Amino acid sequence: MACLVSAPDSLQSCAPLLLTSPGGTTFPLRGVDELLRGVVVPEHLLTPPDALGVEEERVSPAALVNQLCHCHRLLNVEGPARRQLARIKAADPKATVTMEDLRAKVPEPLARTLAAAADAVDGLRRRSHWHWVDLARLFGSLVAPAVVAPAAAAAQQTAANGKATAGVAGASRRAVAVGGANIFSVRGVVA
Repeated sequence: MACLVSAPDSLQSCAPLLLTSPGGTTFPLRGVDELLRGVVVPEHLLTPPDALGVEEERVSPAALVNQLCHCHRLLNVEGPARRQLARIKAADPKATVTMEDLRAKVPEPLARTLAAAADAVDGLRRRSHWHWVDLARLFGSLVAPAVVAPAAAAAQQTAANGKATAGVAGASRRAVAVGGANIFSVRGVVA
């Protein structure tokens, strides 16, 4: 995919990116270019025009990354397909719909375009100092098996309890059982 970022003329037709302040006010992100040209002052970049000087209305770095994450969520085909499949299976466990069926609803050219855009946004998001926590990796699968034998559940709980009492130094290197949490492997700030 060719990068058009270096061609300012190709961006002229783009609508402004909108930010949302903590108070719910939506306003356009003017950008550093306008700041450097003297069109706006620094206070105008991350604060709604009607709330200048109100620190609580300033968009924080975490909120900026959260809005970037929202853009990724809107562009990513796989995440919504997984969520839709989970909703269908929760409503009707005997449903025969598959991931492939759901992916087929998005035409291939559109899926490729969305995937390229999602990958670009994800690259920006991954370079952020706000690390993202994958709760499925942290806590295990959130979908419980339909039937769990009581003996197997008791054995798993005993194993998890044994790991929990093994000590902090060893805990960060051990695999986490489903339902267990290794909080020592989480890095960064989660907002």
